[in-house]
Amino acid sequence: MGLNLQNLHMTKDTRTTATLSIAVSGTPQVISFEAAVVGGTPVFGGPTNAALWLLAAPTRITIQKNGWYNFFGGVEFAANATGDREIYFYKNGVVAPLGGVSVKSSTVLNRLATSTYIRLVRGDYMELWVNQTCTAALNVNTTAASETPYFACCLIRPEYDFVTSEVQ
Repeated sequence: MGLNLQNLHMTKDTRTTATLSIAVSGTPQVISFEAAVVGGTPVFGGPTNAALWLLAAPTRITIQKNGWYNFFGGVEFAANATGDREIYFYKNGVVAPLGGVSVKSSTVLNRLATSTYIRLVRGDYMELWVNQTCTAALNVNTTAASETPYFACCLIRPEYDFVTSEVQ
């Protein structure tokens, strides 16, 4: 008995070029990504997952199958001795942070990572948002070496669609 990959839906999106500056004082900002690392080609012989991440909407992972998903996200803020740093997810653009984490200021790089499990239906989308409250704009490191920022998801459990009579 082999691994069933019929319902495998996963993607990992990264941003490795162009400085990303996060505005001052508590105004959350969505992260825009450049490419899907896993998503445009079959994964382990499974289906193509390009539809989860589209260049036309580079801030989102859009859901194609109803079910439970695990989302992961991470950023690396530049060092700054003032303010707080935050990272969290938004569902369908709604300002109701999910799976967030916050840290206090630091004189070293602040690496933040978060994850959440959530039930989603076809057409829902998730975004990765960041926030900081130091006294000036603060950069997020965008390098291939650190693989930050990153935004990833994996379908954990698909659900049956009673309209189409198939696992979605």
